[in-house]
Amino acid sequence: MARARVPGFGWLMVALALVLAQVAATLLLPKGPTLTFATDANCFLLMVLVGGIFASNAARTSGRLRLFWVLLASCWATRSAVQLLWIYFDVVLRANVSNPFAGDVLFFLSNTPVLAALLLQSQGSSLASRRAEDLVDFALLLCWWLYLFIYFVLPWHIVSLNEKNYGTNYDRLNLLLDVLLLLVLAFLIRRSSGKWRMFYVSLLLAQVFITFSGYLSNEAMVHGVYYSGSLYDLPYAAAVAAFTICGTIGNALTSEAAEPQISGKALPSTKLGMLALVSMPIITCVSVLAHRYPASVTHFREFVIMGTVLVMAILVFIRQSQMTAQLSNAADELQEAAITDLVTGARNRRFLEAVLPKDVSRVVRAYETESSPEISDLVFYMVDLDNFKEINDCFGHARGDAVLVEAARRIKSVMRDSDILVRWGGDEFLVVSRYADRATASHLAMRLLQALAQPTDVDNPIRTTCSIGWAAFPWYQERPNEVSVDAVLGLADRALYRAKSAGKNRAVGFCPNNGRHDSDPVVAGDWCETVGLGADCLDDLGQD
Repeated sequence: MARARVPGFGWLMVALALVLAQVAATLLLPKGPTLTFATDANCFLLMVLVGGIFASNAARTSGRLRLFWVLLASCWATRSAVQLLWIYFDVVLRANVSNPFAGDVLFFLSNTPVLAALLLQSQGSSLASRRAEDLVDFALLLCWWLYLFIYFVLPWHIVSLNEKNYGTNYDRLNLLLDVLLLLVLAFLIRRSSGKWRMFYVSLLLAQVFITFSGYLSNEAMVHGVYYSGSLYDLPYAAAVAAFTICGTIGNALTSEAAEPQISGKALPSTKLGMLALVSMPIITCVSVLAHRYPASVTHFREFVIMGTVLVMAILVFIRQSQMTAQLSNAADELQEAAITDLVTGARNRRFLEAVLPKDVSRVVRAYETESSPEISDLVFYMVDLDNFKEINDCFGHARGDAVLVEAARRIKSVMRDSDILVRWGGDEFLVVSRYADRATASHLAMRLLQALAQPTDVDNPIRTTCSIGWAAFPWYQERPNEVSVDAVLGLADRALYRAKSAGKNRAVGFCPNNGRHDSDPVVAGDWCETVGLGADCLDDLGQD
């Protein structure tokens, strides 16, 4: 029997081999150029290996998961670039790396994409619908982070060289970023579960390991006992290799089914971005009041503050515009939900109450101002599915809801775009035919009967019919205000009751008899009936 392949097992073996190679080089090679090259090259290969694992995970995913893995891979791509600079100094120039080092800014920024990736994950599934908004939030945080580096560290490199101030501020900011990373990871561990929790735990342990090993190397440099390839490089090599374990665990999290699920509230990235903006003047005031700096440093920092405020103000303006658009969209969605039936997608009675008065006014105005108005009627069709209760009893309410959804779709398919479909209640719909002609009202009733008479399911067909009652507004064309629209709706409902009583699967219309004039429309009405798939207009079938 073939053994099951362990995902990422090959990556782990390569990482282990590189760590063992570093151990061998440290123990066997004497201090000198060969050991330096072996150590620097080995560290570079380990970084490329870690970046390759995360990049391979990105290649197997899409959407927000791909962005997550790309951000992690970019961290190690940046660190690999810094390591190449280090090799250039150590091997090509054979000179000690300068302090401050030109690659420090790249190394400082290498963890920023990791923080962005973790903040991305902390949003849970919400990011799918607000990716542009979160990108602005992340840009605010990145701008703030660059501000801290340029304000506190860079002046002591390019304005007034001071190795002590440079190193102290650089180390403090690195420590701050490490703390932020660990706090976000702790949040993710607490709010996640399953394989994602295992991944975050491994990432936290690896981050703690590499922070501790970096601290050991820095202390050795301070005390003058560090050299490339010394014992202090072994913990760092092992710490970099530990990230291959994270990438290997991540192999199982590259499917869409492995979308991270965050329980509880997500981290408020918008508030974090705004907090970063608010913290700028506070940091600046504390820094100015606590110390006296050279004038050149002070002027440099003034320009940094003005430039950063300008950039962040633009980002805040963009974010505010996004929030305004979000509020507008949310209001539109709430309004749409308030006037839409959740099951069928048809309009509800609230929508009808909002639009019907305008249609009634239009129709009345047309009849009062025009001598012979054409296609100005409102025709109301009450559509009720026959024997719907039996469908629910035999097949369940879920199947019944599916029948209602299909019925609404078929009704819409024979309506005009100007017509309105309303879920009247239960299995009853109301079709409001606008700009209609009552003389041809039975045509739409016929199409509705035909559309709803077809089976509603291919595999397990449910055949249902419908009963329809219809009436037109205005009731009296010569006196459009005499009978209200509510009364006409009642007449359509009365016609529906007659269709049900007469055997179902038919449409019955109720229209005024031109030879009768009475304030009670029921007294002065005639029936018009469409039965099954055939149509007969029955004038004066008697009073109900």
